[in-house]
Amino acid sequence: MLFNSSNLSDSSKYTSLDSYVENMNESDDKIYFCVADTFEAATNSPHIEKLKSKNIEVLLLTDPNR
Repeated sequence: MLFNSSNLSDSSKYTSLDSYVENMNESDDKIYFCVADTFEAATNSPHIEKLKSKNIEVLLLTDPNR
């Protein structure tokens, strides 16, 4: 499975779960994700601002068929 990510600036780029886990800090023990209608809504979500400010990657779960 491939996912959009807060570390990728384009909705046509994806990351795998394996890649996400590889890029996690060693102290991280959680997978962070944000569910939204669109890529733009997810990247602009106030719910992930604190994580983004700490350079924590967030998987963006959207519906590409909308």
